[in-house]
Amino acid sequence: MADLEPVSGGELLKRYRTGAGLTQEELAERAGLSARAIRALEAGARRSPRKDTIQLLASALGLSESERGRFEASLRRGVATRTAPAPLRATAIRRHRAPLIGRQSERALLVRAFGEEAPPLTLIAGEPGIGKSRLLEETAAFAEDHGWTLLVGGCHRRSAQQPFSPFVEALTHFLATRDEAQQRRDAQGCAWLVGLLPELARKTLVPSPGWTLTPAQERRLMFAAVARFLGNVAGPAGVLLLLDDLQWAGVDALDLLAALLREPSAPGVAPIRVIGAYRDTDVTSGDPLPMLLADLAREELAASIALEPLNDDDATTLLAALLADVAGADDATRSRLLALAGGVPFFLVSGAQETRARAQAPQPGARLSVPWSAAESIRQRATLLSPPAAEVLAIGAVAERALPRPAVLRCAALLGHDEQTCVRALQEVTHARLVTETSDGGYRVTHDLIWETIQADMTGARRASLHRHIAAALESLAQPERRAEELAWHYLQGDELARALPFALEAGDQAESAYANHEAAAHYTAAAAWARTLGDHASEGAALEKFSQVAYRLARYDAAIEALTRAMAIYRNARNWERLTWATTERIRMAEPLRRFEAGLAQVYTLFAELTAAADGRDHAHTDEPLESGALTAGELLTRVAHIATLVSPGAVARLLLCLTTRLLFSGRYAEALAPSEQTIHYARIADNLRVECTAYSFRSEAQLAQGLVEQARDSAEMGRLRGMASGELEAVYLALEAHVNIHETQAEPAQAIATLREMREVSRRLGDTTYLGDTFTALAAFSFLVGAWDDARAYLVEAGDAKRHNEFHHRRTPVSILALLDLAQGDAISRAANARAAEGEGRVWVWTIAALAERDILAGEASSAAARLRQVIGAMEREPSSACYLVAPLAWAESRMGQREQAAQTLARAREIAARLNNRMALVDIERAEAHLAVGEGRWDDARRALDASLALCLAMPYPYAEVKARLLAGDLLAATHAPQQAREQYEVALAICARLGERLYRDHIEQALQRLRVD
Repeated sequence: MADLEPVSGGELLKRYRTGAGLTQEELAERAGLSARAIRALEAGARRSPRKDTIQLLASALGLSESERGRFEASLRRGVATRTAPAPLRATAIRRHRAPLIGRQSERALLVRAFGEEAPPLTLIAGEPGIGKSRLLEETAAFAEDHGWTLLVGGCHRRSAQQPFSPFVEALTHFLATRDEAQQRRDAQGCAWLVGLLPELARKTLVPSPGWTLTPAQERRLMFAAVARFLGNVAGPAGVLLLLDDLQWAGVDALDLLAALLREPSAPGVAPIRVIGAYRDTDVTSGDPLPMLLADLAREELAASIALEPLNDDDATTLLAALLADVAGADDATRSRLLALAGGVPFFLVSGAQETRARAQAPQPGARLSVPWSAAESIRQRATLLSPPAAEVLAIGAVAERALPRPAVLRCAALLGHDEQTCVRALQEVTHARLVTETSDGGYRVTHDLIWETIQADMTGARRASLHRHIAAALESLAQPERRAEELAWHYLQGDELARALPFALEAGDQAESAYANHEAAAHYTAAAAWARTLGDHASEGAALEKFSQVAYRLARYDAAIEALTRAMAIYRNARNWERLTWATTERIRMAEPLRRFEAGLAQVYTLFAELTAAADGRDHAHTDEPLESGALTAGELLTRVAHIATLVSPGAVARLLLCLTTRLLFSGRYAEALAPSEQTIHYARIADNLRVECTAYSFRSEAQLAQGLVEQARDSAEMGRLRGMASGELEAVYLALEAHVNIHETQAEPAQAIATLREMREVSRRLGDTTYLGDTFTALAAFSFLVGAWDDARAYLVEAGDAKRHNEFHHRRTPVSILALLDLAQGDAISRAANARAAEGEGRVWVWTIAALAERDILAGEASSAAARLRQVIGAMEREPSSACYLVAPLAWAESRMGQREQAAQTLARAREIAARLNNRMALVDIERAEAHLAVGEGRWDDARRALDASLALCLAMPYPYAEVKARLLAGDLLAATHAPQQAREQYEVALAICARLGERLYRDHIEQALQRLRVD
């Protein structure tokens, strides 16, 4: 098996060739050489080829500049020379790098990780100092030798974590090694990468996206851009991400990692491999990393390698190599080091370095004191420093992560050291390998154990003082370099809570803009707590509002509502009516997924009363103003709007009116919702708030449709769509298209509804909203059922479930109603659970299912059960006449079957009145057929024919084949009863053919029985 060792020049040529997918003959033709020469080079039979030959081969293989250098050196010397891999972390930088001793089985597993059948992620786990980073270094060299492009990054402790570490570090360091032309090629097609690396836009390497999407969609596009970038930079074999210290990776970084791993590799596309390391001693079962690894392991996307201490033989060999050139390292010293280290490579390296340092500065008579713990070794090394160097080390230890050079110099100046003294101190600590200079010119302590040990030896007062100096130094940097999260943390540790607070808010904003929602929520939570401690109510309210937005995006609805409730109390006490209006309307909106519509309407009325009292200069708490939602009509509330507008901005008034409009609609008070929707549009235009204006058009369309004003509803929906498209407000476009679908439904236009829904599908995908996407697929399934595309309907239901799977709340509302419809029609038994879910549903599709269940009962001779079910549901839908009218027709049919013909006639008259008032042509399909059932039962043949002709005309115009089946069955029954058997047979056979095409079973059995009766007669 291959090992992590250098390869010959011929072997490297072969790997680059096969990685490029070329035969020896194809490479020879592309390079202008003979195939014989290629075979000789790969076999090692030809040494030291001419330089122009190497250049021709490199060009034909498309090698980068760094690959060309290694390729030329390998062919000229016979063995592939290794460029030292980029250090994985500062911990990997050693003046005398430790050799890799032992670890044969681990190295073999890592070699397998590059194979085609291996999972894309391999993680090395172990305690601190066990050799994880060293093994990653060797893996990096192996990967580069075998044609992989290498990107390296590491995480830092969460106290100073950067969103999406370690990916930002890996991408940034990689780009720093490339010239501008290469950077442009690397970033081609990766516009959304600016969300992760804003500097790409500043350098004009990629254009900034020209439109605004929802955070969820921008986050998805950013993840896709990272995958595209990695594909762009992949070498002949692929691209390798080496990620260290993943135990400190945030949830958002792990989400990005999971997205990369779960992205299927397209044929011919270079693979992505991720090899990482983490401290298993620093994670618990409930932490994000082990939870993700468990999921990935089940999906066969991840493998793990556990590192144990070296055995005695390997530890002895490693120490011998470390001390080979150290004079005075006698057997007693070696034995003591081996005993103290316990096989942990870092302790052996630290002990060897300490031994080396003492050998360079001998102390006669002093006993070698290499402690059992690395901490003691660190303390001894630190004692060799000059006072200024010790001060610089203390700064780095308290900072914990890398500090830019200007910040180090500024901090040292605050401590009384001039620049030259600081520069000499930096030279001293870097020479001692206690501090490392990073690739971007910053400085950080070489290993975490160093800063942990140095900090432990400080008093609390000294640590706090250094934190304040570091914060002041960071704050003095130019804005693009300022890191708000670190500033907040340092000021907090420096007992400067008031100065930490604004940076905590800024850190939350920075995390949110990078779609690191979990980190943003943590920052806003901390800021709210700090502001409460300080008595800064304005900042506390702002933090709570910001937190609520992130929590809502994470589907933490109760947490979002609770935060806004607290913010409202703050604004109410401060009489900040503007912010109170915004916070209250947001809280009401965020309660929508929890179906708290009535409570929301009551809150709107209370807010109107509060604002009216405040505008009048009265204390609302001591007025007789009614608070309950039924005490005032919407019209009475609108008379107060102009008065309220003297107290708050037009934008706040628009939000208030939009909130009132939606609550009235959700409560079934459609007529009252029309005037507030129009006022919303008026104030939104004054405030130049296109988002609210476009949304108001959609809700106005819904209110108009509910009153039968179809053309006005179309105009409103179209205005909302056009304004939304012009402004780039995709959510408003979605809502406007949804209003169009509602119109298509009532006007019996299922084909047009499907076309509109397909447009909604693309909009919801651009939004990245899984709820909208799932709802769209659900509606597509419903209308596909209507037009007879039942296979498509089932496929759409699968996609609806996939879209909603990641949203736990909405996944509980997966639409089983349409599945129940299909199962009923195709003769499959409905499970009790599905039947119960259908009975507890909501919306028009659910109403269709209830009607279908009633038809099943009527056909089975259980008309009384069907009538009881329908009356119960209709009684609970007083506020939803547009949906209830679909149930009145089957109720009339059931009553007719029960012999209650007078009651059936009254029921049908009611159904016609509702359909006419709402201008609902779709409901007429079933109403006309129910009228025909009643007429047939009473022997009114001409009336029955007229009703059936009307029902069939609607079915054929839509088309609606399943309803056509039902109408033709009844037409056949009518013709059979009026002694026209041949015509009856024709109707039955047409209906039977439709059933065969649809795969329908419920009515087909009845049609076949009718045909059999005709044959017998």
